[in-house]
Amino acid sequence: MALRPCLGCARLIRRGSWCPRCNPRPGSWPREQFRRRTLSLTNGACSRCGSRLDVQAHHVDPIGKGGHPEGPGEALCGRCHRQAHR
Repeated sequence: MALRPCLGCARLIRRGSWCPRCNPRPGSWPREQFRRRTLSLTNGACSRCGSRLDVQAHHVDPIGKGGHPEGPGEALCGRCHRQAHR
């Protein structure tokens, strides 16, 4: 199995995206604070269609493709989020 860098500290790990020390817990920075920060920019509305239903935080630069966990985000409703992944 190939080693990969932890998304939090860049230590080499065998599995997953986070090392045990950086493993995000509910309410911790990598996920929850990114979500809160992103949704607060549009007051909880989708930045594309304005819907307030099922609004999610979307990484503009996907982490799996080299984006940073703290990178730019966009608030999208479920429908717009699915379209963004096409």
